[in-house]
Amino acid sequence: SLLNLPVKKWAEFLYSLGKPKKNLIFTVTVNQARMVSDILNRVKPGLSEWVCGDTKLVSEEDRLRIGRDFELGDLPVVVNCGIYSEGYDNPRIEMITMARPTKSLTLYVQQLGRGTRILEGVIDGLKEPSERLGAIAASSKKSLTVLDLAGNSGRHNLVTAIDLFAGKISNDVRKRAEAKSKKSDVPRNIPELIKESEDELRMEKRKREAE
Repeated sequence: SLLNLPVKKWAEFLYSLGKPKKNLIFTVTVNQARMVSDILNRVKPGLSEWVCGDTKLVSEEDRLRIGRDFELGDLPVVVNCGIYSEGYDNPRIEMITMARPTKSLTLYVQQLGRGTRILEGVIDGLKEPSERLGAIAASSKKSLTVLDLAGNSGRHNLVTAIDLFAGKISNDVRKRAEAKSKKSDVPRNIPELIKESEDELRMEKRKREAE
């Protein structure tokens, strides 16, 4: 097994299973990003690079180079701290590794969203959902692998009935509505539940401001 192999043999074993997935890793700190990347490169030199927002540690030029190599497929793994959580569009990403916990559902969804982009041209011109799903299943990126090392998948529910009906609501309203729904012994009308939660939070805020 892999556990019984020396580190020098890991790369040979892992590459025997196929090419590494294009993996974007999220970390809490810069030191963690550097450490994770270093460990991966001990297994296979050139397997990984790391980035952060501090240009004193990673220059803008290096950041652009790393991003370009990752997008072109020349770099299998990028470990990042505070760079690619939102606004980064790279359909080649096949795997997201969550190596940082977050209490924010919004941030969690944004980070996972970096890997949910469909490859270019796969669903162009297809109108029916069944056609699009079939095209995705037949493409070279059929799915996204999520490796959750920080327990975020157990902390957050990505999609609930409240998410479907709510539209744009605050996390506080969502949490209040979810808590009410779980405590209720009978089914609740979701739009009414959301409005009730919004009204309660609004009244609580006014009360605090009046004290």
